[in-house]
Amino acid sequence: YSKFRPTYPNQIYEEILSYIHQYAKKSSWNLAVDVACGPGLCTQPLGKYFKQVIGLDYSHAQITEAKIINQTHNVQFQTGSAYELPCDDNSVDLVTC
Repeated sequence: YSKFRPTYPNQIYEEILSYIHQYAKKSSWNLAVDVACGPGLCTQPLGKYFKQVIGLDYSHAQITEAKIINQTHNVQFQTGSAYELPCDDNSVDLVTC
């Protein structure tokens, strides 16, 4: 799956951050959560912008693959559901899906 799935250009992440800066007026970003992250191909680039990133997927196989290919120290992967994010209320700066 991860071998043939296309990745996104850096410009898309810059656009997301630009949008957040425009509306949230915050200079530092602590936590992003990528729901349905699959093997983490879109999760890892968020590590450049956030202090911590959590990739969350319902599939144990996808999370196993994500952990194998992860090269970003501040990105973690967990099996879980979008209905129960592993975060405290009001602690997440960005949720992607």
